Amino acid sequence: MDLGDVLHAVRRGWVLLLGGVLLGLALAAALTAAATPRYATTLHLFVASTDRPVPVAAGDANDGLDADESDAVYQAALQARERAASYAEALESEQLAARVVDRLGLGLPASELADGVRATVEPGTVVVELTVTDPSAARAQDVAAALAEGAVTWVEGTEDPVGLAQARTELVPVSAAPAEPRQVSPDLELGLGLGGALGFLLGLGLAVWYDRARATVATEADVTELTGAPLVGALGEPDRHAEDAGGTGGAALLSNLALRDAAGLPPVVVVTGTDRRDGVAAVVRALTEALVADGRRVAVVVADPRPGSGGTATGIDGLGEVLTGAATLSAVSRRMAEGRVVVVPPGNLSGDHGGLLRSPAARAVLDALAAGHDHVLVQSAPVRGPADALPLAGPGDGCLLAARYRGARKGRLAAAARVVPASGAALLGVVLTDVPPTADVVDPSHRYRADAERGGAVATRRAVLATAGGGDRS
Repeated sequence: MDLGDVLHAVRRGWVLLLGGVLLGLALAAALTAAATPRYATTLHLFVASTDRPVPVAAGDANDGLDADESDAVYQAALQARERAASYAEALESEQLAARVVDRLGLGLPASELADGVRATVEPGTVVVELTVTDPSAARAQDVAAALAEGAVTWVEGTEDPVGLAQARTELVPVSAAPAEPRQVSPDLELGLGLGGALGFLLGLGLAVWYDRARATVATEADVTELTGAPLVGALGEPDRHAEDAGGTGGAALLSNLALRDAAGLPPVVVVTGTDRRDGVAAVVRALTEALVADGRRVAVVVADPRPGSGGTATGIDGLGEVLTGAATLSAVSRRMAEGRVVVVPPGNLSGDHGGLLRSPAARAVLDALAAGHDHVLVQSAPVRGPADALPLAGPGDGCLLAARYRGARKGRLAAAARVVPASGAALLGVVLTDVPPTADVVDPSHRYRADAERGGAVATRRAVLATAGGGDRS
């Protein structure tokens, strides 16, 4: 999905986008209203040295200081900075918190009170910023004031100058707690912003999902309405259900085609899709194995030049060399399954591969293979609209469209179905690929009432579909 697809989904699902934003805002408002508010109050403490010499001159600040005094000033300032970090750590300790709890009679653990205390030193200063957060605005203010007073007392007792040679420091409150603590949570503006953003993402996801659900192929009814052709098979996810994708799936697909037309498969069947992920190679492989199991000889022509299309490695001669005359068909054909399967790899189909595939030489290759085999299966590149064509399809041939379950766009499948008749081939049906085990792709309206002479019993037609579970679905 590209940006254009997203914008298209937004245009079609703007109601979901708006609903997501409104839902996010409503939930954010509800959570904000239900949250317990928390208040914070902040004050500042200055770490001062009481033994710092004071200059006596009115000129330069260092005019009245000798070398020893200048060194003492430096040492005092350095010690004040070191003490500031220690005091900030002490303010967050449970020891001081316990003193505040006892003093205010709060009746809560000191650890709980300490969790709401933050003390930091402002860079390049000796100012300690003390912030107390609490669910109660009044208690936050009381705790901050009591903690600051207790810290001042604690420092006075700790920094006893008796017998000490270094400068003494003390804590000095420089700002009182504000009269009205600020509310720090919940933050209504932030909550609404986050709620709106998350709601937008939710709405966008729903809009994209809804657009894809409406615009992608998922049921038998979708297939019939878009193409006018029946759903003839539903292959499971190959990475999880390899047996269903390659064995039972092909047998059921072959049975469906036989039930649809008593004449069976045409000699040449072109398998194509609308996207590189539609599983064209898986359909060809499943049908090949089913035909071989039924005793038929099959030739597979890989006419898709894209890397990873199911052909062989780059540099190996194939269809491209045959069409340009650089190699013979017998030289590039690879036999397997005891000679019952012949595979013609793509070879070098770069450049004007469309012109090569439309050339008489290409039709001659198919005719030669059809002469020696019961069926020729052509793995073709995706067809996305009238500008594309089925270069190898012609009158009398059949065509199968592969469409990825909830991946193929409805518009592309309808456009591909319109291309088939222009080539002269008959659209045999559509095969859904990558169908999960729980998907029910068959239209439940496919039921009929028995004749009146049979008692009016209701019989259910079970379509023979290669579902992910390997069984039939009604």
